Amino acid sequence: MMVVACAAKTVPYPLPPKKPVTQKLAGQDLQKFSGNYRACMTALNKASIDFTPIPDRISPKGCELKDQITLDRSRYPYSAPVIGTCEIIAAVAAWEEQVVRKNALKFLGEDIKEITHYAMFSCRNIAGTSKRSEHSKGNAIDIAGFTMKNGDKIMVLDHWKDRGKKGQFLRAVFKDSCKIFKGAMGPNSNAAHRDHFHFDMGSWGFCD
Repeated sequence: MMVVACAAKTVPYPLPPKKPVTQKLAGQDLQKFSGNYRACMTALNKASIDFTPIPDRISPKGCELKDQITLDRSRYPYSAPVIGTCEIIAAVAAWEEQVVRKNALKFLGEDIKEITHYAMFSCRNIAGTSKRSEHSKGNAIDIAGFTMKNGDKIMVLDHWKDRGKKGQFLRAVFKDSCKIFKGAMGPNSNAAHRDHFHFDMGSWGFCD
């Protein structure tokens, strides 16, 4: 294991959107990229996703970070840098096309301008357990909301229970996300997830 400083390419956010050929990720078993860094990067290249590989490293608190990349540009810009395992970023790229864009057009009649997410990496255990969180590996992402092209914001905290199109969109996104990610938790899971969707590519399969 190479131990280096936690440095990555500096990317200005938000970036202008790109139209990647993410259909090339459709139908693939994204979990096959776990432990197969080269195959994952090859798939992202074929899908026209811009990314930067990051050397393996150990965080100051001792969490091991392997097979990491920075997502430089995909279909949508994000509120903050997207840095994690190649596997989770491949899943995010597929999710943008197969879940987010599809449901935005279906329920809202227009596309997304930006996706708001919380930190992907946090060197910690799952709350109340001695098991490491997938966030401790950079193998998870927490989605807080979406900004539409017209400027409207659709936030999990504010609109999850909305009976109109915004709420329908969020609930459809969460449901369909379970087909992409290995693990998914949302406001119905517990109070800790009242304001975001947790998605990961861990070993436990759940959709709550």
